[in-house]
Amino acid sequence: MNKPQMEIMQVLDLQTSPSPKKTGLEQKKTASTPFKNKLRKTGPRFTIKKNLHIKPQDIRLRNLEWVPEAELHTARDCLGITSVNGRIYAIGGRTSIGNDSLFQKEASLVDAYDPSTKTWVTKEAMLYPHAGNAAATGSDDKIYSFGGYIKMTENNYNDPRYKILAASGSISNIVQQYDPSKNTNAWSLKPPMPRERVFHAAVSTADGFIYVFGGYGIERTWPDPSNPSEKSSQVIKLNKTDKYNVQTDTWADAAPMQTPRSGPAAVLGKDGLIYVMGGLGENCQWLPTVEAYNPAEDSWEQKTDMPTPRGAFSAVIDNEGKIYAIGGVCEHDSTDTVDIYDPASDAWETGTSILVDRLSHGAVTTDQNIIYVVGGSQHNKSAGIKKLLSSVISSSL
Repeated sequence: MNKPQMEIMQVLDLQTSPSPKKTGLEQKKTASTPFKNKLRKTGPRFTIKKNLHIKPQDIRLRNLEWVPEAELHTARDCLGITSVNGRIYAIGGRTSIGNDSLFQKEASLVDAYDPSTKTWVTKEAMLYPHAGNAAATGSDDKIYSFGGYIKMTENNYNDPRYKILAASGSISNIVQQYDPSKNTNAWSLKPPMPRERVFHAAVSTADGFIYVFGGYGIERTWPDPSNPSEKSSQVIKLNKTDKYNVQTDTWADAAPMQTPRSGPAAVLGKDGLIYVMGGLGENCQWLPTVEAYNPAEDSWEQKTDMPTPRGAFSAVIDNEGKIYAIGGVCEHDSTDTVDIYDPASDAWETGTSILVDRLSHGAVTTDQNIIYVVGGSQHNKSAGIKKLLSSVISSSL
């Protein structure tokens, strides 16, 4: 197994090894020694550290009533999720789990949920199955799936679709567009992203752009002309921002984030800023950091940290402009915590926990101001739990 495959395997199964590289992101912990010891988990293959960002603040509790919804047809995590025309779309994802989870055919499944009838309907499958992809609905009311992990297996090795550039069984830069209209219900390829990404975030804006942030990417070491056989690549965490123009089908660079990260969540605020939060940092620590991107000025601003450092989670916004950070992973276990951010006051409060802790799930807010949390996986190392979820829950705001 090559190094990029090994590193993506570690992320999917939460066996992340720390990098020896130190960054300014590490901060001194003020907790007591016994408590700090509980935050350092050591095994034969990994060590994960959780950085504490403890700030004196008044944390309020907001009551959320979570209720079960109709379950997904197929349990999966690492999926893309978005909504359009009153329907919620679950796109791609991983349909098996464990040490051989990359050696399965990532889901090309596309299911649409109608909240009014509480039913899932299977739609046209993606052209290329992906896991760890990001989905967004463009200003043209079409759905876009960006990148992810695409795996070559014995079953698809001779499939001509997999002979295209960047589809050779690794991190992908493929962009697929879905037209949800009744007369079309079809997928097509769009211009690929400037760089490969997996476990990234995508946000659409009303002026016809979609921004893609962070994730894992590939850094290549090009061969020395005198020794062309010596070339290599490694998986890195990205701070790059790519900007896609829906109308012209073109890509451009935007200002990079201040913090490289994989597994972040991102959401468009009512104030026109895009909030990117959390993820796994360069030093393999779960981040609480929040950055706000101003598309008009192409600039970033640091915001108040989340109370709960986390990655592989979802973020949504309600009709009042509050942002909800839901679930995810901290250390190596999935979490059920919900943190709520008010951009106007740059402050956080706590919401009622979700019914089942989960990571690598999807979440959306509908026009009726209802949050839907879809799929994901549940991990608890001490209890020996590692399973995919078909569970769907909702909460009226």
